[in-house]
Amino acid sequence: MVERHGYDHPTGGIELPAIPRYKLPPRPPGGDRLNRPQEPAAKEQFTGIVQGKTASTLEERLARSLDKLGDLIEGYTFGYTVNTPFSLPGEGNKVDFAVWMFSGTQPLEIDGDWIHKSAGDKGKDELRDALVNTTMGPRGWLPIIRIKGHEIETQAMSDAVIEGLF
Repeated sequence: MVERHGYDHPTGGIELPAIPRYKLPPRPPGGDRLNRPQEPAAKEQFTGIVQGKTASTLEERLARSLDKLGDLIEGYTFGYTVNTPFSLPGEGNKVDFAVWMFSGTQPLEIDGDWIHKSAGDKGKDELRDALVNTTMGPRGWLPIIRIKGHEIETQAMSDAVIEGLF
C-alpha cells in the first residue's frame, strides 16, 4: 500500500511507503507502585503552601506527616537554604526539609519520579548532596535522605515513611 504525501506537482508529488503502525502490548500489573502522579484524594485538600512558601502536593503531604510527630522532633524548616563554598551570595542550595532533632539536623529531599529521572539529573543530585553533606556535616547535620515520590503518594504512605525515619 502506498500513501501519497506531498502537494500538487506536475509530476504527481512524492510517493512514500505507508508508515507501519505497531500496537503496544498492555502494561503488566504493577505492585504497590502507581504508574503516574495521582490526583490527591478529595479529603486531602492541599493548599500548595508550607510555612508560607509554595509547595508541591508531595511536599505538603510530607509536612503533614512531620507535623504528626509532635515532640519526637524539635521542628522543621521547609525550603532551608544551605550556603556552600561554591554558592553565590543569595543562591545557596535549598533543602526541601531541615528537620531539627535533639541529636542533630536531618535534611530531607523529595524526588518526584517525573523530575529526578535521567542519569544527568541523578548526577546533579549526587553532586549537590555531596556539597551539602561536606559543608553541613561538621555542623551536626546528618547526611541527606532522599525520599522517592512514589513512596509518598498517599498520606498513609507518607506517614509510614516518616515514622520509619524518626
